[in-house]
Amino acid sequence: MSSLTGEEKNDIVLYYCTLQILIKIKNKKIGGIIMKTKIFAGIAVVAVMLLGLAGCALYGNEAQYAQGDWYFIAGSEEVTRIQQDKLAFKKLESQPAQVAFKEGVPQGYSGLVINLSKYTRYNFIISGPERKGYLLGPNESVDDNLIPGTYACAVYRAGRQIGQPWVFHVTAQKHIFMGKEYHWYIYME
Repeated sequence: MSSLTGEEKNDIVLYYCTLQILIKIKNKKIGGIIMKTKIFAGIAVVAVMLLGLAGCALYGNEAQYAQGDWYFIAGSEEVTRIQQDKLAFKKLESQPAQVAFKEGVPQGYSGLVINLSKYTRYNFIISGPERKGYLLGPNESVDDNLIPGTYACAVYRAGRQIGQPWVFHVTAQKHIFMGKEYHWYIYME
């Protein structure tokens, strides 16, 4: 009975196939074609070895995916990404998103734009997958929805930009701001 892991078995199969190719090349006795065949086989062997070492994660079925049983060696980036995806799905299942619908069509994740100033009027310009602008007076706010993506918000006072644009992400993740849950929010004091 063998105690080899799946990775060790894959390595053995890879080296066995490489050895068989080299034996076939050695046994060929056809003049000038031998050199071309050796070069081609050498390139093929190197390509297969690089492919195996690069970390291709191929799955035969859903059970192998769930268990992390790879056909080839999987790189740490693929394994980490798969684990993060599984955790993200679990989190989404436990925390449903607040999505607005208009005539049966999703409008995006709910958020808030608020001017907390007592005296100043601000113009909020949001750009990203969607582009929106809000001119808010003192203590005014707007609830709105944005589709998922990365956005930048530039704030203007009297036609001049204040500082650098803020980059924010609209995702299913919720944040608590001023006692309420939002998927995103922008404010200016």
